[in-house]
Amino acid sequence: MSKVLLLSVAILVLMIPAAAQNADEIAALRKHLGIPDGVSIAPAASPQLPGERPLTVFIHTGDQSATAEVQKLVNEINKKQAGTVELVTESTKASVWLIQYEVPGTRRKDTDTANSMDPHLGGGQTHNTYKAEVRGYVVARNGNGLEILGRFKKDVILGDRRMELRDAFNKVLKDSSKSEKH
Repeated sequence: MSKVLLLSVAILVLMIPAAAQNADEIAALRKHLGIPDGVSIAPAASPQLPGERPLTVFIHTGDQSATAEVQKLVNEINKKQAGTVELVTESTKASVWLIQYEVPGTRRKDTDTANSMDPHLGGGQTHNTYKAEVRGYVVARNGNGLEILGRFKKDVILGDRRMELRDAFNKVLKDSSKSEKH
């Protein structure tokens, strides 16, 4: 009996930080979406894009590279099927939001060392890079609030080309088209 109780307590202790982390994540997402606490945000049970066309998409990211990559994807999609996706500049007009942000307090300086076979360069070279944790979300409107259709968390080198948000949106688009065909 005491083993079952001990196991139950251990599981509960492990679940509390995860729930707090999830609440913090939702609070940060809510801030970036600019929506009040009364609007529900939850992971989608079965991710599905809204059926309306064109699909209206709002991009919120502080990284121009990430925005440019999503814009390229939208242009590619619309070349194949005109009017499928429309980028909007007002979040209130969107049915899908693409959110990417750097997690505050995660920026750090790293030093990378590379060995060189060139005797003129010495034994190796070092260069500094700045890294940070970046989170991204594909969020869609549903009848009861908002659903998280896709998300990612990644340590990145700042200044590098950002493809993660584009890839997350593309995956949701592909998964949605597969489920519509079945």
